[in-house]
Amino acid sequence: MSSGPYVWKERPLAAGIQIAVADFMAVHTACGTIGCFVRQRPKSGIAAADNPPYLLTAGHVLMPQKKGGITPVDQRVYQPAPVGWINGVASTSEVHYEGSIDAGIALLDSDTGFRNYVWKIGDIKGIADPVDGMIVSKHGRTTGRTVGLVTMSSYTYGGFHDLFQITFNADDPANNSSRFGSEGDSGAPIMTGDGLLVGILHAVDEDGSGGYACKISNIFDAMRLSLA
Repeated sequence: MSSGPYVWKERPLAAGIQIAVADFMAVHTACGTIGCFVRQRPKSGIAAADNPPYLLTAGHVLMPQKKGGITPVDQRVYQPAPVGWINGVASTSEVHYEGSIDAGIALLDSDTGFRNYVWKIGDIKGIADPVDGMIVSKHGRTTGRTVGLVTMSSYTYGGFHDLFQITFNADDPANNSSRFGSEGDSGAPIMTGDGLLVGILHAVDEDGSGGYACKISNIFDAMRLSLA
């Protein structure tokens, strides 16, 4: 069983890989994981194909101070991490961190390519809601690919509601780690076996036995998003 972190520079960008924000002179860096790539609809009307693309991740990745972390000096997002101020790929646009949503989007730089592909899992073909008993996989920057079972499709955790709970299947040979997730995996895409995105990772149990994710349908509805 291999172990992370899974840190490399990837162009075009893909889901399931590391991004980072940093404070002054990049002395402190907060890392997370790309969940997918989206376009945002205007407040009225439907999305147009030429609307700009954004990366989607957990809100506390883009603004880590919401969980008591560092305060970024600007709104830049880097992949995999800043080297000085090199490796910038996007700029934070909108962040939600309450209710049922821990999510944020960052506008991709015009010269940054992307693909809605989850590392080690496959293309994102659409979205779906989680249901009890669903087998799901995620890929995060710290623990790589791990597999679990949706055990509660509507769950309250840490002041958030209507999340879903995932129990780690430690015996699955596809696992890259002995725990479902860890720090740095926040925002990781939660996928079904047939390529549907059901959520992004919000938090994990301290012992690594499972995790809690925000439903992608709640995020898309609240933030007026669609897959890019």
